[in-house]
Amino acid sequence: MSEKIEASTSEAHEAKGGKLEVEEAEHHEHKDEISPELEALLQTDPTKGLTSAEAAERLARFGLNELAEVKRNPLLKFLGYFTGAIAYLIEVACIISAVVEDWLDFGIILALLLVNACIGFIEESKAESALDALRQTLALKTRAWRDGHLVDWFPVMAVVTKTGGDTFIGRAANLISITTEEGHFQKIINRIGNFLILITVVLVVIIMIYQLVHFKGEEKGKFLSVLGRVLVLTVAAIPVGLPTVMSVTMAVGAKQLAAKKVIVKRLTAVEEMASVSVLCSDKTGTLTLNELTFDEPYLTNNYSSDDILLYSYLAAEAGANDPIEFAVRTAAEEQLEILKNRTHKHEVPGFK
Repeated sequence: MSEKIEASTSEAHEAKGGKLEVEEAEHHEHKDEISPELEALLQTDPTKGLTSAEAAERLARFGLNELAEVKRNPLLKFLGYFTGAIAYLIEVACIISAVVEDWLDFGIILALLLVNACIGFIEESKAESALDALRQTLALKTRAWRDGHLVDWFPVMAVVTKTGGDTFIGRAANLISITTEEGHFQKIINRIGNFLILITVVLVVIIMIYQLVHFKGEEKGKFLSVLGRVLVLTVAAIPVGLPTVMSVTMAVGAKQLAAKKVIVKRLTAVEEMASVSVLCSDKTGTLTLNELTFDEPYLTNNYSSDDILLYSYLAAEAGANDPIEFAVRTAAEEQLEILKNRTHKHEVPGFK
């Protein structure tokens, strides 16, 4: 979808709720930045943008300018809570209790298994819902040229050449989404589970060999007695409350982070972030607002702060997209009385 997006010098006034004013002089000043070759290739006019019909046709052809989100089947996501070393131990104990017909233990163990899965599934689903709501607050909106008129605002002038997953960011996001590497926290839990499985198997084998040798030649019912003892040992080796405690604790952490506008895509990432000692992050627009502001200037030769700000304002290009010039002009229009009281927006009393 090819769109022309334009900024104007009234950006500061727009942020305050003022009426957006787009001047033809500012528009034509930058039109040469779009090469004729690019215009021909994308079949667009940088002075008018697309017509509504052209925009609709390209929307149907290329789709929305958004990154595709892979939605997991809720049933498969729920079944995923029945996998893992500790979950397998609980399931083995459940099977053994059914074999020895100890239905009370069977019901209790099965209930624990279901409770662990349900709590994890529900809490993570709630966290995802909170994150979806947060994403809506972070959605960016722009204005574009449509049928020769500006229909929204955004501080950049551009012709959109690719959208969604076809962009560089889209391809990078796709590579991240298909990554299935286990997190640090999950690796630790799996190691604990594997260790418990190993110890349990060794002890079970020793007990079964001893019991079968000791009761050799006696009635078959003794074998069920052996399985009963194996069941007791297996259940004792399982930290049945661990999955529940983990899920609830990390879900609470995710909600607290979401309240601070931090997106947590996986619950286990909460613990992983807690163990980070050095974080390398893109600063602009992530840790900062990508907005420059004018601070107190360094003064010499008896010049005042207003003098420096006024001269900087006069030197700054009207309608330019340079962030420093925009910050200077915004600060001057907000602070200087000579600019607040002028009768014409593009005139400064006493200067030409």
